[in-house]
Amino acid sequence: MRAILALQRLAGNAAVVSAVTPKIVQRCGGEVHPGCSCAEEKPQEFRHAQRLVVQRADIDFRPLTWADFKGSPSSGFPATTRSDIRKLPNLKQAKEIVDTGTDCTPPKAKQRKTEFTVKISVDPAMFDNVKAFFSQEQSGAEPDLKKGLVAATARQVTKCQREFDRQLAEFKTQAAADCKTLAGQCKQAFKSGSTSFTMTVGATAVTATSAKDCAKSFVTDCKAAELAGFTPGSFTFTHTAGGSATAATRADCVTSFKASVDTIDKAESARLLNHEQVHFNVTNSIATKLQADLRAAAATMSVEMTECGKAKALASAATAFAALNPATRLTELFNDARKDLKTKQKDYDDSTNHGLIQKEQDKWNKNFP
Repeated sequence: MRAILALQRLAGNAAVVSAVTPKIVQRCGGEVHPGCSCAEEKPQEFRHAQRLVVQRADIDFRPLTWADFKGSPSSGFPATTRSDIRKLPNLKQAKEIVDTGTDCTPPKAKQRKTEFTVKISVDPAMFDNVKAFFSQEQSGAEPDLKKGLVAATARQVTKCQREFDRQLAEFKTQAAADCKTLAGQCKQAFKSGSTSFTMTVGATAVTATSAKDCAKSFVTDCKAAELAGFTPGSFTFTHTAGGSATAATRADCVTSFKASVDTIDKAESARLLNHEQVHFNVTNSIATKLQADLRAAAATMSVEMTECGKAKALASAATAFAALNPATRLTELFNDARKDLKTKQKDYDDSTNHGLIQKEQDKWNKNFP
């Protein structure tokens, strides 16, 4: 502590924090929403530069919420998941030592000896923690997903309003040009001796009783008549994942249109979360099978030796157990499962196009509930 305080006085707090804070390197890549592993575990999804991170707890298998996603999504994707299988621990042995009581004292020995039976096997408890986990730190989602895509809904409402504003502005510009043309005809009529000028604009008769009216009241009434007949085209929002909403008027943008878009966006949020959940489900399925396979394989890895004296029995059993090469065999099973996990996660995203092909997504939902 004194050394750190001295460093602070000499170099400043920021430098000391940098010196004494462990740096966690996250090198993940491969799957778009994954079930992968990091650094030496060859994760499938994220490639982040070396940085200081706040390590958050990994989550054992369970239903996810957007609040579980604490990191940032991979570029180009609204959400990404990193799930994996917890590491296989070091080999644990279970030993049973039994003194049979059978005398085996060598001739002329000074001390009596009995036969011992020693059984060595793999302790199945070592597999209890070989299960799926979800990394909060390396799983990310856009902030708006955590709010029910309210910002996305607001953006569509704004686009809707701007479209109606654009149509109206264009219509007014055209109406002004049309009325200017009619005003010219009005003036020409009075020059030719007419005492009044009337034109039907839309469904309204617009009249000028003097040449002065042509440039003023006639134009004003003309524009009003044009505007009275204005009917804007509708505005439609269609989501890439399905669903659409239409506004027939500008007022609809903040009422029925907004309500429909909100429903679509909430469904989209749920769809994306389901896609990420199935990534975790795939990991859990493979982890569950792996644990069963490890236990089954371990059940075949046991030896039983009977020798004269405890020490000799233990040594013989240990030699025979080592010959079974249990650690290597179990590690191979674990590594094979990790390879299968990486392949499955890629197949999942490829076949569903990251969840956009609903028919394929439904198949994975069924196979990995």
